[in-house]
Amino acid sequence: MVKKHTTLGKVTYWIGFLFFIFGFFIRFEMLDYFVLVPSSSIATAYIFIGISLLLSSNFMIKGKKSENS
Repeated sequence: MVKKHTTLGKVTYWIGFLFFIFGFFIRFEMLDYFVLVPSSSIATAYIFIGISLLLSSNFMIKGKKSENS
């Protein structure tokens, strides 16, 4: 799934995934408290930031190599 992305796209994807997971777990109280996500409102913002980064990573796709020798 991430093989088609550039290096920046892969980094953006994984950072977005982590933001989404941290926000989701705190927002829906699967974790009690995490230093990076102190409140529920910040957790909601992290969910939206994570989704935005995941979607933006899809624009960072490797170009096709031309077969000109």
